[in-house]
Amino acid sequence: MLHAGKQFVIRAIALATWPLFILSVAGLGCGGKPQPAAEQQKPIHPVDTAAGKMVELGRKNSMKLLSHPQAEGVRNILGGASGVFIAPSLGGGAVFLGVDSGTGFLMRRHGQQWSDPVFYSITQTSAGMQFGLKNSNVIVLLMTDTAVDQFTSGSMKIGGSGGITVGTYGLNVTGAGALNSGLELLILSSTQGISFGGGVATIDPNPVKELNEQAYGPNPNPKAILSSIGGKYAPAAPLRDDLTAIVARAWGLPTTRPAPTTTTQN
Repeated sequence: MLHAGKQFVIRAIALATWPLFILSVAGLGCGGKPQPAAEQQKPIHPVDTAAGKMVELGRKNSMKLLSHPQAEGVRNILGGASGVFIAPSLGGGAVFLGVDSGTGFLMRRHGQQWSDPVFYSITQTSAGMQFGLKNSNVIVLLMTDTAVDQFTSGSMKIGGSGGITVGTYGLNVTGAGALNSGLELLILSSTQGISFGGGVATIDPNPVKELNEQAYGPNPNPKAILSSIGGKYAPAAPLRDDLTAIVARAWGLPTTRPAPTTTTQN
């Protein structure tokens, strides 16, 4: 009788602890280690994406170009530009006939403010021009609404109005316009050798789906993004503030944001 009682107690303890054993095993993955589900689902911060890094690099490079004393005139002109295309690294190079390509982002001006960026890849085929772009930092000022609209439509045909190199650093400023219009583009580059020389070029911008979706989610509308003042894409906020401050100074308005630090090169 006593023996039977002991067996009953042992069975009761086993039945009571078995669910706890099952739960403890279920909490272990393969190899007996907890599954890092939370880590696997951790979202990537916008500034760590390719789009965020491109905007930050574009800001760094463009402010460096605009900080030079020789670029003061360009900074003033920026106050009247309808848009700006920033390409942190534009590669290629040709003489008389060639193709230059790269990726950057376009921002449109709305009064003193700017839109959020839209990412574009551009392919430029030229004839009768001399190009020397090789891993260049490039800022393109689109001087008219027509120029911005043509850029976003996917094709621009332009003729050159010559280029000059300013300062010992080798900043190159080049002007260009549509075939039946005046000056519509002003290009600032850190590379010498750009000369439109009266030739003709076709620029084909295309939105980069992957980068734009990183910034705005599935199927963003580039024209809608550019048509309003920005603020939805956080990584672009510092650059928008920089550009807004430059416009304010060009207009002679007070601003609390410091000007780009002037640099000199030996």
